[in-house]
Amino acid sequence: MTAGWRQNIAAPGLILAVAALMLGLYGVDKSLASLEAREVTAEARDHYQDGQKLLAAGKAPAAVDEFRHAHTLDRTNRDFDLALGGAELTAGRDDDSQQTLTEVLNRNSNDGRANFLMARVRVAQGRFDDAVSFYHRAIYGSWPDGSAADKIEARLELANQLAARGRSEELLSELLLLDGEDQNDPKLAKKVAALYLEAGSPARAEAAYRAILKENPEDADAFDGLGQAELGRGQYRSAHAAFAAALKIHPDDVNAAAKVQLADRLAELDPTSRRLQSVEKYRRSQEILDLVEAATLECLKGQTPPAPLPDLLANSAKMRTEKMRAQKTGAMPSNEAAESRLELAGEIWKARLHACAAQPPDDDLLRILITKMEQ
Repeated sequence: MTAGWRQNIAAPGLILAVAALMLGLYGVDKSLASLEAREVTAEARDHYQDGQKLLAAGKAPAAVDEFRHAHTLDRTNRDFDLALGGAELTAGRDDDSQQTLTEVLNRNSNDGRANFLMARVRVAQGRFDDAVSFYHRAIYGSWPDGSAADKIEARLELANQLAARGRSEELLSELLLLDGEDQNDPKLAKKVAALYLEAGSPARAEAAYRAILKENPEDADAFDGLGQAELGRGQYRSAHAAFAAALKIHPDDVNAAAKVQLADRLAELDPTSRRLQSVEKYRRSQEILDLVEAATLECLKGQTPPAPLPDLLANSAKMRTEKMRAQKTGAMPSNEAAESRLELAGEIWKARLHACAAQPPDDDLLRILITKMEQ
């Protein structure tokens, strides 16, 4: 009985000893696991940082390998995933980037940065309509720091993409949503003002550039942009004043000097002013017709003019003969005669654009004038 009693006493003690041993081993295992996790995390972070350095050095393929190592070691780190997707895109591996970013978006479809990168993937793949959707998801998505600057960057990039594709109406819509965001950012204000010109809204561009100049009256680039906006509005005297102001700030700027001369020449030839007398409007219309004819013959030099140019050029020669006859007789030119010459100049210009391989630049004197005449 005494031995049994002692065994009963010893049994709980043994159990406690075993439990203590097991608890100790569990603590050791947990400590080792924690240490291993920290080492893995540190190794993943090292790969990530090496990838960042390689990417900054323009070595995207090598950066992809480092980011992939980081991603493999730690699949829960969003930064590693996004870095990998971005590097794959930079390296031209669009499909790989799409797969990586899809995994991120499957976890959080509202991730602003992931949507932004996916928009770029779609652009690279030539799927721009899809890209527009991802740009909007980025703009209205969630960003870790809640930064408005990231959303502005996404909208501005979308605006540039729309401008490059000539999608003016959509571009204007995006720019209007940027209105007010550029008040404390002169660089952004200039970008928005220039894009207003791309969107075919010179009036808004003019207002934007004047707001910039109100804050900085010595900004030559803003004066140049203002001049371009005034050209788009058909206000050639105002364009001259803006370009002249830019030239005053940078007297050696040959481009500014050329733009001053262009604005002067446009003002001299503009046939749309309501204050013009019939004689002066007729003179300008005939000169415009002569210039259009000369430019057309120059671009077709050595070629047979395709239809309908031969008939149009014959009509131009006929009108020139009528002008000479009127000068001899002293007949007063009519407004109808001026309008007929302007109409013919427009027809020849359109035919020239179809017939000639070389197209006139946006700042071409005749292109600007005829665009205004057609409005």
